[in-house]
Amino acid sequence: MSILIQKVVFSGVCVAAFALMSSGCSSVSSDGKEWVPSASEGEPAVQKHALTNTHKMCSAISPGLFRDTIIVDDNWGGFRCQGWAASIGASQYQLGCMSDFGYTWAPCVNGCFPSPNCGWVP
Repeated sequence: MSILIQKVVFSGVCVAAFALMSSGCSSVSSDGKEWVPSASEGEPAVQKHALTNTHKMCSAISPGLFRDTIIVDDNWGGFRCQGWAASIGASQYQLGCMSDFGYTWAPCVNGCFPSPNCGWVP
């Protein structure tokens, strides 16, 4: 019985993998517009966007090993930042804010808020 189940599951995995491989990747949408700008004359494609307004930052910290910071949506709270940090193996997290005028970090890790606060809540 278990051999039959393994064969069925294995064949399903093969079908799913084949479907993913055969779909390929493309930077052109179905309407013919390119999602990613093309590079010209051997230069890499770069998109530049001005930073406007204020944005939340979540930083995962593993002291002595790494620090990884991401810009997050306005609906993120401290608990969500903590969860993301834990999911990448960090023991600490720090909340921050970034704007046209610079950035601020919370004065401590694991739960305090930056000042000025850009909307962080627990």
